[in-house]
This record gives sequence, structure tokens and C-alpha cells, in this order.
Amino acid sequence: MKDLHKLTQEDYSTKGIRVKPNPLGLPVAEAQRAFDELSLDVIIPKTNEVIDAVNKFSGNIEGLRLVEGNFIEASTDGATYEKISAMGHKILDTNGIEMPARFKMQFNNCEVKDVNDVTVISGIKGDKGDTGDKGQDGYSGVIKDDTTGTLYHLGVQDGLLYIEEAI
Repeated sequence: MKDLHKLTQEDYSTKGIRVKPNPLGLPVAEAQRAFDELSLDVIIPKTNEVIDAVNKFSGNIEGLRLVEGNFIEASTDGATYEKISAMGHKILDTNGIEMPARFKMQFNNCEVKDVNDVTVISGIKGDKGDTGDKGQDGYSGVIKDDTTGTLYHLGVQDGLLYIEEAI
């Protein structure tokens, strides 16, 4: 979009009735034109330039508003508004429910890195806990049926042998 410029004295210094030597002595058509030329030659074209620029920018936006927290909301139908985010993340909780948009986020007990334009959040390994009760010893492994090539898990649990197909 090209830059718009403000109206300057140069734009209107030769326009309007005030710069005519004897406006009431002019022929009717010239006097009418003198009364209207500031609007016709300066104000209306500049106003239309601004309207064209706004229309080009707004696309299908029917409304904009500033809401609490200094967020901008936009509407494509003039009734339903949605927050606009120039960039950033949508945050979802554990259940996939979207959290309110904020300018800042804080992460606890984790490491946050920016890697190749991706925010990477990693949990920090905690202290080693107490050792739990020892389970029953048993053999476990994978065996292969040489005829079919199928793999099976093999193990012993509660004194019983079990075999199940490996997925």
C-alpha cells in the first residue's frame, strides 16, 4: 500500500472562493465552480484515496473493536468477534480447552527453548524417588516364528508362561 500524505497548503492554496479577486463578479458557472473547487479538487479525492486504502486493507472485515486487556477483536459478520493475534501460540489445557490469550506466559518446573523458530518446552527430570517393592522374577523376551516371520512376546508372570503376538 502506498503511503498517504497529509493535505498541505500547496494542495489547497489556489482553491476556493477566498483566492478569487472578485468572486461575486464572476459569471455564474465560474462562481459556482469557485465555491465547489476546494471540495471537488482536494477534499473528495483525498477522502476517496483514504477509503480505497482502508477497503484494500480490511478485506472481509466487518468490524474491529478494542476490548479489556487492550486486545483487538475482529468480525467478519459484524456480530461475532474473535481476538486477533499478530503472532504467538494458542494454549490448550489438558482437556483441549483453549485458555484465554495473554501477552505473557510463564512455565514452572520446565525448560523453555527457542529452536529453529519453534518453542520447545521440556520437563525437568526430578529427584530419584524411593525404590518400590521388588516384583516377581520372570523371563521375558521376543521370539520369532521362522515359518511366518511373526514376532511374539514371551514371558512368565505369576508362575505362568504367556505368549502374545508383538504389534
